[in-house]
Amino acid sequence: MLTDMLLFTARLGLLLLLLINLIYVFFPGAEITKEKRTEQLIEHCILAISGLVGLAVLQFV
Repeated sequence: MLTDMLLFTARLGLLLLLLINLIYVFFPGAEITKEKRTEQLIEHCILAISGLVGLAVLQFV
């Protein structure tokens, strides 16, 4: 039972990580310079991918 709760919490956390970073990727701030925007785009894409990989790994646990 504790394991199920921990897995649920981990899945929920990774899903939130994925969703929040996808929002930042698709709706970046308007007041950011182009160089800073590219940097943030790369950062949030990597975080979204890590959330997606984490969710995929937890599907097999």
